[in-house]
Amino acid sequence: MKRYHPFLVTLHWILAITISAWLLMGSNILSEMSNSDPAKIGSLKVHMSIGIGILVLMVTRLIVRLRSVKLEPINANTVKMNKASTVGHYVLYVAVILMAVSGLVTAQIAGLGDIVFFGSGAALPEIFDGIAPFIAHQASALS
Repeated sequence: MKRYHPFLVTLHWILAITISAWLLMGSNILSEMSNSDPAKIGSLKVHMSIGIGILVLMVTRLIVRLRSVKLEPINANTVKMNKASTVGHYVLYVAVILMAVSGLVTAQIAGLGDIVFFGSGAALPEIFDGIAPFIAHQASALS
């Protein structure tokens, strides 16, 4: 086999685009909006929906990747570089999955599901900064 399965390639590009948009939205739009701004709920709905979608696609991609035939890695002529390439890919999987999970846990603790998706009418918390998973969520977005 000389090429990755087309499904993996498709997932790769869908994830690359959506992860970029997701990070830009979180760091450039949501972080600049006040939690008292009524428009923030709509923006959170989009951000959270995309985040859940990314988590599902990323786990799907990882499962397909682990179960499909492996390509022979490109030899960088150094053992360290070859290892770094393999480890780097798995670090990206872990980072994206942890980012999505930290968002889900933050949403759960803050009660965002009822507010954002089910229109409970409750106000958003004044700030999210005191929620531990949010701190990890923010830090991983900045790195």
